[in-house]
Amino acid sequence: MTETTARLVFAAIWLPFAAMRIRYHRGSGAKPKALTTPEEGRLFGWLRWTLALPWFLTLLLWLVWPAPLRFAGFALPDALRWLGAALFAAGALLVFWTNRTLGSNFSSTLILRDGHQLIQHGPYRHVRHPMYTSFLVMLAGLLLLAANWIVGGAPILFILLLMAMRTPREERMLLGRFGDEYRRYMERTGRYLPRLRRRRAAS
Repeated sequence: MTETTARLVFAAIWLPFAAMRIRYHRGSGAKPKALTTPEEGRLFGWLRWTLALPWFLTLLLWLVWPAPLRFAGFALPDALRWLGAALFAAGALLVFWTNRTLGSNFSSTLILRDGHQLIQHGPYRHVRHPMYTSFLVMLAGLLLLAANWIVGGAPILFILLLMAMRTPREERMLLGRFGDEYRRYMERTGRYLPRLRRRRAAS
């Protein structure tokens, strides 16, 4: 796979994905008044913009002028790069499914609005945080597709940091709102991956 092909494949998947995310941001009523919320904390808001924004600029640079980023490239066989394209597309579809399932409950910041519902169907039937899982699949695919540590590796580190900082806060919020209902939900679901079925107790 040539670098030009990789960038064209990326653009063919990314552009519809970005349009979908913009649509859900605008249509869900998820319009935060600030870049972060008290539940997230100032540190998270600072990290979001100091890490995510440079990566987006780097991604744009890779698309239009990849030469400055070639130092971070590594060799991969074509089969793995096409596997990366498939994972990137699959992750994008999983994000779409998760957004569609959340509907008006979706928000890019930690906030519970009036009438917020505890979603337990779709990808949330077995996993409590499928959005993070979906983005990890997508970014793992990008790493293979781009074969570049900065383009594909940096956002993986960012999403892992986000998960470590944000997930416990999010679950505390949901426990505060839904109480025992959320505790029962936690017992039967995995955080990022479906929980293995527990063996039935011997009679």
